[in-house]
Amino acid sequence: MTYLIERSDARDWPDEQLEPLFADAFPPFITADPVAAVYIGRVRAYFGEFDIMLLDDTLVDGAERPVATGWGVPIRWTGELTDLPSGYTDTT
Repeated sequence: MTYLIERSDARDWPDEQLEPLFADAFPPFITADPVAAVYIGRVRAYFGEFDIMLLDDTLVDGAERPVATGWGVPIRWTGELTDLPSGYTDTT
């Protein structure tokens, strides 16, 4: 078995393949933040190039199977520890 990595918007994924990946939803540090609730829906639209999918290349119904997903949002950082944001919404 080998794994492939591609952008998650590179193809359409059936809900039954994606649902297990998101079954536990987002961690509390995101869901408890009222500011995150306002912007979370825009992450994929604005930062799709940071939204990736890990695929098992063992074909199921003629296609690879997604086994993990992740996304990120770029932040400005000088590289100094003192410049790191204090939390999720303290980024620019």
